[in-house]
Amino acid sequence: MEGDKKPKTRKGKKILEKREPKLIEGIRHTAFLRGTKTSESITGFMHDLYLLKKSNSLYIGKRFDIKPFEDQSQLESLNKKNDTALFMFASHSKKRQNNVLLGRTYDDQVLDMFEFGLEEYQSIESFKRGNTLPAGCRPCLIFEGDLFEYDPIHIRMKNLFTDFFYENSPVKSVDIRKGIVYTIVITSSENNTIFFRVYSITQKTKSDSLDSDGTDIVEMGPRANL
Repeated sequence: MEGDKKPKTRKGKKILEKREPKLIEGIRHTAFLRGTKTSESITGFMHDLYLLKKSNSLYIGKRFDIKPFEDQSQLESLNKKNDTALFMFASHSKKRQNNVLLGRTYDDQVLDMFEFGLEEYQSIESFKRGNTLPAGCRPCLIFEGDLFEYDPIHIRMKNLFTDFFYENSPVKSVDIRKGIVYTIVITSSENNTIFFRVYSITQKTKSDSLDSDGTDIVEMGPRANL
């Protein structure tokens, strides 16, 4: 039986150990994938999200002919192979223009997916803020809109976004004055548009302002309407 095979190398042993069930789940890594065709805007948006999550993510340069709603086996295989529990899949076609898919797996099977169409997009680079986020930092997530509180689909979407950006990464403590360097604001609207905005947070000192200490919040990108 395949399950009785023992690894012959140290590397193989480590791979199998990673896949074994754990009492405490580790960090959820993310795979960024592209379809056979992508537009410039959808590729840019995906790359910007990768930059926000770079520490625990894998950007795969190869393109894949995947139709996620027809056959999920290739997605599941790629996530298992790369030891990733979260994924983003970008594609572009006549029927599904500027298409982005966010999803997660459980026990090597797709748990859920949300499909979005990118309507408007501004890159991080276009804001020209020159922001460099510290490696491994996590955002403060803010969800705006009543739909995230009572609509079952939006509640599940909120849960997925939270998983996607928090990555199950443990945090012992947070210094509010120094530890939060950016925030992501996700807003729902009645016409089913999701507004995605990212802001940098810096603490001003008296040397920066003659008046008093304070907080400087400036949009840093990416900006997207989904």
